[in-house]
Amino acid sequence: MPEGTDDYDLFCDKSVCCKGVSYWLLYNMWTWEDIIYSFDMHGEEFHTILLPDKFRRSKNYVLDEDTSLTQLNESLALFYHPSDKYKTVSPIEMWVMYESSEGQKCWSKYLSIDPIGGIYRIPILFWKSDELLMIENKKGLVSYNTLTKRVRRLHNKKLSDFVGFGYVKSLVSVIGNI
Repeated sequence: MPEGTDDYDLFCDKSVCCKGVSYWLLYNMWTWEDIIYSFDMHGEEFHTILLPDKFRRSKNYVLDEDTSLTQLNESLALFYHPSDKYKTVSPIEMWVMYESSEGQKCWSKYLSIDPIGGIYRIPILFWKSDELLMIENKKGLVSYNTLTKRVRRLHNKKLSDFVGFGYVKSLVSVIGNI
């Protein structure tokens, strides 16, 4: 980590690897600032990535335990789904990072999912190109189709805890002593 940044909380469930780069969502407990920290495995370099402007300009946006990083079409994506103190269900936003023609990292709001029937859902990851795996009311697994906007139940039993991991098929062989 860069000098003076050792006071960050690192959330292990808020990480993703995409195109040879690992990303972590970090929280600086002294400045109340959220950032994304990355490590490029090819160049062996660490970088700090700012969040979308919407989250940096206002203290009204706090990235909580339900905010997460994921991958979409080999790009870094951020899920943001706020809940207020009255437990009002708000739309889930998905922001995708892309690189501009000048090589700058930029964010674009990709998707907004309105609450369906007042049910609170937590996005986990895309498991098909247009199918989003979600936890419903911290109880069961559902699949949300971003094109048809339909929800399909995958698992109805109560989940005490759940972590999803995405992977990308690779032709790279893992041979040798590990």
